[in-house]
Amino acid sequence: MLYRLVLGVLFVVAVALTLNERWQEQRAHELADLASQPSGSGGQPPPAALATPVRGSAASRPVVPFAQHRVRVRLEVELLQAPEPMARPVEPISKVPPGILVQAVDERNGWYLVDTNLNRGWAPTEAFDEP
Repeated sequence: MLYRLVLGVLFVVAVALTLNERWQEQRAHELADLASQPSGSGGQPPPAALATPVRGSAASRPVVPFAQHRVRVRLEVELLQAPEPMARPVEPISKVPPGILVQAVDERNGWYLVDTNLNRGWAPTEAFDEP
C-alpha cells in the first residue's frame, strides 16, 4: 500500500518536472524570438527586460567562452568545411538528418562546428535546437 502511494507521488513529480521543462523551453524560445526581432518592427517598443541597460556587476562580467554541448538537428543540414555558405561540403558524408543529437564543438559568427561521431563540419546555428 505504501509503495503505491510512493509510486503515485513519484509519477506526479515526474509529470510536474516535465511540464516545467517544456514551459521553460517555450519561454526561452519566445524570449529569443523577441530579442531577434528588429527594434522598429510593428511599431512596438522592445520589452522592458530587453531595453534596460546592464548595470552593476552584470556589466563588468567577462564574455563567457563557448562551452561544448549537445544540440539536436532541426532540419537536414549539409556540413561544410568552413563557417561560410560557399564552403565545400565535408567528405565522405556531409548530410545530417533531422532529429539527430550532435556535439557542438565551437561557435563562430552564427555557425556551429559540430561533431557527429562520423565527421566534423560547420552548419548554421539556426539549423539546431538546444535540448
